[in-house]
Amino acid sequence: MKLNLKKYLLKFWSFTGLFALTGVIVPVILNVVWRYYSNVLSEHYYDNPQHQYFFPHQGQYESILTTVTTILWPSSILELGEAPGNESRTFANSLLANVVLYLVVGIFIWLGIKKHKAFFAIPALVLIPVWGWLLSLR
Repeated sequence: MKLNLKKYLLKFWSFTGLFALTGVIVPVILNVVWRYYSNVLSEHYYDNPQHQYFFPHQGQYESILTTVTTILWPSSILELGEAPGNESRTFANSLLANVVLYLVVGIFIWLGIKKHKAFFAIPALVLIPVWGWLLSLR
Protein backbone atom coordinates (compact mmCIF):
# COMPACT_ATOMS: atom_id res chain seq x y z
CA MET A 1 0.00 0.00 0.00
CA LYS A 2 2.80 2.40 0.95
CA LEU A 3 4.69 1.70 -2.27
CA ASN A 4 1.53 2.26 -4.28
CA LEU A 5 1.01 5.67 -2.63
CA LYS A 6 4.62 6.67 -3.39
CA LYS A 7 4.18 5.64 -7.01
CA TYR A 8 0.93 7.61 -7.23
CA LEU A 9 2.51 10.73 -5.69
CA LEU A 10 5.53 10.43 -7.99
CA LYS A 11 3.25 10.30 -11.03
CA PHE A 12 1.17 13.18 -9.66
CA TRP A 13 4.16 15.47 -9.09
CA SER A 14 5.74 14.47 -12.41
CA PHE A 15 2.53 15.30 -14.25
CA THR A 16 1.85 18.58 -12.45
CA GLY A 17 5.55 19.45 -12.56
CA LEU A 18 5.33 19.48 -16.35
CA PHE A 19 2.60 22.09 -16.09
CA ALA A 20 4.72 24.15 -13.68
CA LEU A 21 7.69 23.87 -16.05
CA THR A 22 5.47 25.05 -18.89
CA GLY A 23 4.47 27.96 -16.65
CA VAL A 24 8.15 28.96 -16.57
CA ILE A 25 9.05 28.30 -20.20
CA VAL A 26 6.10 30.15 -21.79
CA PRO A 27 6.78 33.55 -20.12
CA VAL A 28 10.52 33.31 -20.82
CA ILE A 29 9.90 32.62 -24.51
CA LEU A 30 7.26 35.36 -24.77
CA ASN A 31 9.54 37.82 -22.97
CA VAL A 32 12.34 37.07 -25.47
CA VAL A 33 9.91 37.47 -28.40
CA TRP A 34 8.62 40.81 -27.05
CA ARG A 35 12.15 42.12 -26.49
CA TYR A 36 13.21 41.09 -29.99
CA TYR A 37 10.06 42.57 -31.49
CA SER A 38 10.58 45.85 -29.61
CA ASN A 39 14.24 46.06 -30.68
CA VAL A 40 13.42 45.41 -34.33
CA LEU A 41 10.66 48.02 -34.28
CA SER A 42 12.74 50.65 -32.56
CA GLU A 43 15.66 50.01 -34.87
CA HIS A 44 13.79 49.93 -38.17
CA TYR A 45 10.46 51.61 -37.61
CA TYR A 46 10.34 54.22 -34.89
CA ASP A 47 13.89 55.58 -35.12
CA ASN A 48 13.96 55.71 -38.90
CA PRO A 49 10.67 56.83 -40.50
CA GLN A 50 11.95 56.22 -44.01
CA HIS A 51 12.00 52.47 -43.23
CA GLN A 52 8.35 52.27 -42.20
CA TYR A 53 7.56 50.30 -45.33
CA PHE A 54 9.38 47.29 -43.75
CA PHE A 55 6.52 46.92 -41.26
CA PRO A 56 3.34 47.99 -43.03
CA HIS A 57 1.19 45.75 -40.79
CA GLN A 58 3.05 46.43 -37.55
CA GLY A 59 -0.14 47.01 -35.54
CA GLN A 60 -1.66 43.73 -36.69
CA TYR A 61 1.40 41.72 -35.56
CA GLU A 62 1.45 43.49 -32.23
CA SER A 63 -2.23 42.75 -31.72
CA ILE A 64 -1.70 39.04 -32.43
CA LEU A 65 1.31 38.91 -30.11
CA THR A 66 -0.63 40.70 -27.38
CA THR A 67 -3.52 38.23 -27.65
CA VAL A 68 -1.20 35.21 -27.55
CA THR A 69 0.63 36.66 -24.56
CA THR A 70 -2.61 37.37 -22.72
CA ILE A 71 -3.90 33.85 -23.23
CA LEU A 72 -0.68 31.93 -22.51
CA TRP A 73 0.70 34.27 -19.82
CA PRO A 74 -2.25 35.94 -18.07
CA SER A 75 -0.11 37.10 -15.17
CA SER A 76 1.85 39.33 -17.57
CA ILE A 77 -0.70 42.00 -16.70
CA LEU A 78 1.36 42.51 -13.53
CA GLU A 79 4.08 44.02 -15.70
CA LEU A 80 1.90 46.87 -16.94
CA GLY A 81 2.54 49.09 -13.94
CA GLU A 82 6.19 48.31 -13.38
CA ALA A 83 8.43 51.05 -12.08
CA PRO A 84 11.54 51.90 -14.12
CA GLY A 85 14.52 49.88 -12.93
CA ASN A 86 12.27 47.28 -11.31
CA GLU A 87 11.70 45.13 -14.40
CA SER A 88 13.43 41.97 -13.18
CA ARG A 89 11.50 41.88 -9.90
CA THR A 90 8.19 42.47 -11.66
CA PHE A 91 9.02 39.79 -14.23
CA ALA A 92 9.92 37.35 -11.42
CA ASN A 93 6.60 38.04 -9.65
CA SER A 94 4.71 37.59 -12.91
CA LEU A 95 6.62 34.40 -13.65
CA LEU A 96 5.89 33.00 -10.19
CA ALA A 97 2.19 33.80 -10.53
CA ASN A 98 2.14 32.05 -13.91
CA VAL A 99 3.84 28.95 -12.48
CA VAL A 100 1.23 28.78 -9.72
CA LEU A 101 -1.57 29.21 -12.26
CA TYR A 102 -0.24 26.46 -14.54
CA LEU A 103 0.37 24.21 -11.51
CA VAL A 104 -3.23 24.63 -10.32
CA VAL A 105 -4.53 23.91 -13.82
CA GLY A 106 -2.29 20.81 -13.93
CA ILE A 107 -3.66 19.62 -10.58
CA PHE A 108 -7.25 19.95 -11.80
CA ILE A 109 -6.42 18.16 -15.05
CA TRP A 110 -4.79 15.36 -13.04
CA LEU A 111 -7.88 15.11 -10.86
CA GLY A 112 -10.05 15.10 -13.98
CA ILE A 113 -8.06 12.21 -15.41
CA LYS A 114 -7.80 10.18 -12.20
CA LYS A 115 -10.91 11.01 -10.16
CA HIS A 116 -13.84 12.59 -11.98
CA LYS A 117 -14.30 14.39 -15.30
CA ALA A 118 -16.03 17.31 -13.55
CA PHE A 119 -12.61 18.56 -12.42
CA PHE A 120 -11.90 19.54 -16.05
CA ALA A 121 -14.64 22.15 -15.85
CA ILE A 122 -13.19 24.05 -12.88
CA PRO A 123 -10.18 25.60 -14.69
CA ALA A 124 -12.34 26.33 -17.72
CA LEU A 125 -15.03 28.05 -15.66
CA VAL A 126 -12.38 30.21 -13.98
CA LEU A 127 -10.00 30.91 -16.86
CA ILE A 128 -12.49 31.71 -19.62
CA PRO A 129 -13.98 34.74 -17.78
CA VAL A 130 -10.48 35.86 -16.75
CA TRP A 131 -9.30 35.67 -20.37
CA GLY A 132 -12.40 37.55 -21.49
CA TRP A 133 -11.72 40.29 -18.96
CA LEU A 134 -8.02 40.50 -19.84
CA LEU A 135 -8.71 40.62 -23.58
CA SER A 136 -11.28 43.38 -23.05
CA LEU A 137 -8.56 45.56 -21.47
CA ARG A 138 -6.67 45.88 -24.78
